[in-house]
Amino acid sequence: MYIKGGETRLYDNLFQQLSAYWGESDKNIIQECVPETLKRVEKILSHIPKTNKYVWQDNQIVFSPIHSVQYSVFLYLLSNTLYKYPRGGV
Repeated sequence: MYIKGGETRLYDNLFQQLSAYWGESDKNIIQECVPETLKRVEKILSHIPKTNKYVWQDNQIVFSPIHSVQYSVFLYLLSNTLYKYPRGGV
């Protein structure tokens, strides 16, 4: 799965938003959970027809954090992944 804007930018935006609303977060735990979350997002996006130009480009799934629905799904799944985190969440 290709992340539009890159993975570094995704992390930067995520941590900036988290700190703006909730102050400091345990970045290490969140960074551990993001890869699993992205796999879950990819699984969901893979069910969208390949004719959808917002999800598929050159036969590859494209995750765009500026696409509000995709980013909302990512945030929901991230929160769920953190909730299930072995140490009891963040």
